[in-house]
Amino acid sequence: MKTFNVIPKHSDSVTEINTWLLELDEHKLIATQELNWGSGEFALHIPETPEKIEDIKNYVNRNSREKGIFREIPEEHIAKLDTNEYFFEMVATSGGAHEDWSVGLHEGESNDDIVNMIAQAEEGIESEGDEFLYENGWEEDCYDYKIEGGIKITPLVEL
Repeated sequence: MKTFNVIPKHSDSVTEINTWLLELDEHKLIATQELNWGSGEFALHIPETPEKIEDIKNYVNRNSREKGIFREIPEEHIAKLDTNEYFFEMVATSGGAHEDWSVGLHEGESNDDIVNMIAQAEEGIESEGDEFLYENGWEEDCYDYKIEGGIKITPLVEL
């Protein structure tokens, strides 16, 4: 597998997206946190063997699997590098610029109880952040990163 060091070309162009789910009898709630970072460093992995290619397919979206996007080295002028299409891992982020939260109904029909639960989650997140979610039965679902506006990419030498 080839590994590359990736950093954004511009500051404030890294977004981290974290989602949590709360499953109820006939409903599912979703909480989404978006963090904008001033800078970041990532390790991009490009698979080369059939085994690694099959493994990485589990981590990228259908479009990337079907078109083989995850097997190609992205161009430095790429508009958006996204963990949905490429397999890369965060090494470090710094300079948090802002944080936004949203809570909503993911599955099921809304009713007064659901509206109240959403309001409680919003209040809890406002005062306690993600600790509220962990302490109240929400499960961390996934996290994604995207870099917008181009990247600088350098091959890493494997020893």
